[in-house]
Amino acid sequence: MFADRVYLVPIKPEFLEMVIERERPDAIACGFGGQTALSACINLNDLGILSKYGIKVLGTPIEGIRSALSRQLFKDLMNKHGIPVLPSKTTYSLNEALSAARELGYPVLARVSFNLGGAGAFVAHNDDELISKYHKALAMSEIKEVLIEKYIGGWKEIEFEVMRDKYGGESVAVVCMENIDPPMGVHTGDSVVVAPCLTLTNDEYQRARLISIGVANAINLIGECNVQVAINPRGGPRCTS
Repeated sequence: MFADRVYLVPIKPEFLEMVIERERPDAIACGFGGQTALSACINLNDLGILSKYGIKVLGTPIEGIRSALSRQLFKDLMNKHGIPVLPSKTTYSLNEALSAARELGYPVLARVSFNLGGAGAFVAHNDDELISKYHKALAMSEIKEVLIEKYIGGWKEIEFEVMRDKYGGESVAVVCMENIDPPMGVHTGDSVVVAPCLTLTNDEYQRARLISIGVANAINLIGECNVQVAINPRGGPRCTS
């Protein structure tokens, strides 16, 4: 990728607006730059900066991005579209987290909304472990939201790269990848991943593929995204993110 100019500035709305004011772009591609770029685009939109300068968002619309980054919005959207997800509770305080963990039953996984690379996520096997780590996880969430989810360590973890066109008529799961070292329980960025998948039955593969495409359709994806699916060796697949 080439650029006419490179700006070494903090990725904060006030600095990004300075760059936008100088460059006057017609459009912005939020999908390039990972979590940092996605969060920055949402902030620019919510502050009215994109509309102020008449900037068009290329690819997946802002609300689709927001739904993918917020654990609660994502869960609600999946339920709306009949896509199976793990039992979970969204929390904004330690007391809510403790109540959720006791209701779901330990062990639980704490997952942070609007964060980088799974930062802040942890597994708790009891109240003490949850209490000791929760506040740090909450601080890492841009919107101060932490999902307490039933822990499924040992399930198969499958990823699909999905591409979808602007009109929603064509979607394709480009590649299937399997986390093998170990399966569910370690952030996918720290796991050994192989392609194609090695251990799935045809039924598991097809069901996981259809779930991945369903996720892309639900968030109104335009372009490419990664969908992670967990498969219980004794049951069916569930979408994790």
